[in-house]
Amino acid sequence: AGFLVLQACFCLFFTVELGLRWVAAGLYEFLVSEDFWWNLLDFCAIGFGIIDMVVELISMQQDRRGGIGLGTITALRVLRVVRLVRVVKIIRVMKFFRELRMMIYSIFGDLKSLLWIVIVLTVTFYMFGIALTSGTTTYLESTEQWHHEENEDMRKYFGSLWSSMLSLFMAM
Repeated sequence: AGFLVLQACFCLFFTVELGLRWVAAGLYEFLVSEDFWWNLLDFCAIGFGIIDMVVELISMQQDRRGGIGLGTITALRVLRVVRLVRVVKIIRVMKFFRELRMMIYSIFGDLKSLLWIVIVLTVTFYMFGIALTSGTTTYLESTEQWHHEENEDMRKYFGSLWSSMLSLFMAM
């Protein structure tokens, strides 16, 4: 119950803060400003926080009455992850987190390059995996050679395309 009171206080504080910013900026300016995505994130975080608090209250009431409660609905519990979004909001507002904000923006800016690196590595592993699997199956052409005990490691690590790709990745 103590945690729920603390959650309600934070939810009320952030709701009032969002409302004051909305009134100060005006409805139209609030929606079309350069901080639109941050405003949308704040709105969603507060909305999910309110929904989570209401679900928690209903669940507590059902548990007290002896019903099954909403505690068994785990999908609604996932909404609690949204509480972490509040930390992002606080970091955005505080001026002394400037360096951290710059690092986070840099990481998000580099995600496109990271995606291309992953694609290039995957294609490279795929091509070499095909070559190694083809070489393995050619070398172990008979069923007797395929099941021979001394070729077990070759079969295990390069007997299929996916195991060849995994072996290449693990060797990297």
